[in-house]
Amino acid sequence: MSKRVFIQATTIGRDITTLDLFHTAVTASNLIESNIPKADLISGSYYVVDDTITRFIASCNDSGECQAETGSITFGSFSPSIRRFDVASTDTEATVSITYPVAAGPTTGSLEQAVDFREYATFVIQADASPAYPRLSEFTGWYDKASTPHTLISNDNPLTIGLTSFTGSRGDNFFAVFS
Repeated sequence: MSKRVFIQATTIGRDITTLDLFHTAVTASNLIESNIPKADLISGSYYVVDDTITRFIASCNDSGECQAETGSITFGSFSPSIRRFDVASTDTEATVSITYPVAAGPTTGSLEQAVDFREYATFVIQADASPAYPRLSEFTGWYDKASTPHTLISNDNPLTIGLTSFTGSRGDNFFAVFS
């Protein structure tokens, strides 16, 4: 999954004019954007990166020598703000719904929603086994995949998700499992 981050530099060497922005390490495969004007990083910009990325590196790509600064750049702001969620039912009759911030469903399929946590504090999802009764009688939990082997995320129903809750390598996929 990906997230949208706001990156703003607080200091950049005065003779620097353009920079390249990388994640994790300075390699061609980690290049986020090249030839970024100094003014754009000082004012701040949004970038879409993988959900697991937390380290950003700016590298001078002109002939600047970082005069009057000990380093080429200091980041003052790194704030992931948008998460993209996929919510799905693992059954053909039991349903899932998004109840906040923008209501969607119920559906026996899947729902997608991007949430800007600068505007909304939470994202709330709910599962309902009752349309499949008596074949299914209860909600078992939210899992990271539809089929086994899968990992339990939570048994809460409804489930309230914040900007920093339920993050990690599994992405923002929530599958409702029933029994």
